[in-house]
Amino acid sequence: MHFRFPGARLVSFLWGFAEATFFFFVPDVWLSFLVLKRRKGIAVHIALATAGAVAGGLLMYVFGAYGFAQAQVFLDAIPAIGPGLIETVGGAMQAGPVWLSMMNGGVSGVPYKIYAVWAGHLGVPPLDFAGISAGVRALRFILVTGMVYTIGRVLRGRFSTRTLLRINGVCWAAFYVYYFYAMGF
Repeated sequence: MHFRFPGARLVSFLWGFAEATFFFFVPDVWLSFLVLKRRKGIAVHIALATAGAVAGGLLMYVFGAYGFAQAQVFLDAIPAIGPGLIETVGGAMQAGPVWLSMMNGGVSGVPYKIYAVWAGHLGVPPLDFAGISAGVRALRFILVTGMVYTIGRVLRGRFSTRTLLRINGVCWAAFYVYYFYAMGF
């Protein structure tokens, strides 16, 4: 199965941006597809998804800084986010340190966009927030794509790329069914 998609890099950036603002499916879904399909150049896609996430995060940061009440209403309208989760993130961000709160969110499934809104509301310096965001998002993307790459490499002798992509899709579907159930959606 040959894969050529000239807009793949743009998708990586836009998916990172969208998930940081309003979309609720993580860029890891796209990145895991890419790492199974092409393997080469995944670092560029991780960097682009990270840049998109930071750009979207900064937009949400500004939203939180200048329209916190409206930002909370916006977040509450996104699937699997509710007032309780928004407040929980706020408590964690206020207890600090900010980087640790954001790192925990990156591995616990709490949407990054909530941290971005709170960072703006709490007045975290924007450059600090951008740097923390880049590190936290890139680390998560690297860990997930590394795990998928390793599993794909182990299974590649037993399954075709097409089958691996299907397994990947089923795993993501199962993950999101569980995630939305666990988050009360």
